[in-house]
Amino acid sequence: MNATWIFIIVFVVLLLAKLPVPIAVGVSCIVGLLNADISAQLLITSSVKTLNSFTLLAVPFFILAGNIMTRGSIAAKLLYIAKAFLGDRKEAIGIATIVACAFFAALSGSSTATCAALGPLVIPMMKSEGYKTRYAAAIVAAGAMVGPIIPPSIIMCVYGVNTNTSISDLFTAGIIPGLLLSGSFVVALMITKKMDNNIDFAHVNTEVSFTHKLSLKEKLLTLWDGKWALLMPIIVLGGIYSGIVTPAESAVIACVYVLIVSCFIEREMRIKDVLESFRVTINTMGGLMILLGMSTVFGNVLTMNRVPEMITEAILGLTHNPILIMLGINVILLIAGCFMEAAACITIFTPMLLPLAIECGQTPLTFGILMCVNLVIGTITPPFGLSLYMTSSITKEPVFGIAKKVIPFIISSVVVLMLITYVPQIITFLPTVLG
Repeated sequence: MNATWIFIIVFVVLLLAKLPVPIAVGVSCIVGLLNADISAQLLITSSVKTLNSFTLLAVPFFILAGNIMTRGSIAAKLLYIAKAFLGDRKEAIGIATIVACAFFAALSGSSTATCAALGPLVIPMMKSEGYKTRYAAAIVAAGAMVGPIIPPSIIMCVYGVNTNTSISDLFTAGIIPGLLLSGSFVVALMITKKMDNNIDFAHVNTEVSFTHKLSLKEKLLTLWDGKWALLMPIIVLGGIYSGIVTPAESAVIACVYVLIVSCFIEREMRIKDVLESFRVTINTMGGLMILLGMSTVFGNVLTMNRVPEMITEAILGLTHNPILIMLGINVILLIAGCFMEAAACITIFTPMLLPLAIECGQTPLTFGILMCVNLVIGTITPPFGLSLYMTSSITKEPVFGIAKKVIPFIISSVVVLMLITYVPQIITFLPTVLG
């Protein structure tokens, strides 16, 4: 028990000292091993075993594909396709933004990439249609939230590696929750569009207005112009679900595909843009690989010190009601997602909460989707919501000003979270059907 408390206290103190999470995890693991009188060789063997994974190759390649796409015109073409088929409704550009975010999510697997690619494009368009700047930024931030839920997903890959859960099944299970989230954001937009003068339809800049009805011929031309963007999820996800390729192989295919389209077909990227995409990817993967290497050690130390068992016993000592327990787990993850990056939360909380979730009838698959949905809500929640900061940097509006406008979208996402928590068949439907 003393070794357990020392391990936990060191970890919390290092986090409060604002050390990078991978370092905090690594140091606390070393302290936990030494105090539990366990060979430190476990630190090396567990880390190497985790990183020596073919499945893990999916993560850097999906990140690279997302970085390449943010520098091309794929996002713009997805937006125009979405708008072309939504008609000439006054709020069509807002709905088109949410739909385009869902399309882009099926390409990048990252909320940050989705926000960075679409934000600079659609926020000026929404402003020309009478949308207030902060409301437009809130729509982009909320729409981008589905990036890690609609497959492919980087954080699902991280969860799959940590728990030995099939990444293909996680990808399949994320489709319906992702679509439900996008649908809930459309409903939230329709409810809040006239509140607090969020959209001033009387002051539309008609010279650059995006609201006009397209003929069938114009719609088909728009669809043809975006054919290369639409083909990517068909090729990548179709290959996974058909069993032709693994998730890691599909990630490589995605990179090759976007490089060919961006450099040789669309001819919109230069060598320096490609090199910059590689540089950003390497910087991102540096910290992530350290974190993943420590994740198995962290889980082992927690298990050896009986932390998951103690948490399970403590909570079951208060209540055996699975509804209340799952509500408590969701609250813990929602709060954690407000302060920490999703991959770090998965590393820290999965070994502690998964056994408790299994006691409540969840499976590693359903809990993985619940965890991912919980944590992506944190991307639009202060104080560290990455999408809020991204849209703030684009619009130069204060983060908390945008956060106020994003509250209805947070509420709608929590409603979806509660729905899939207590009706897990929504998550398991497609994996069961597709076998």
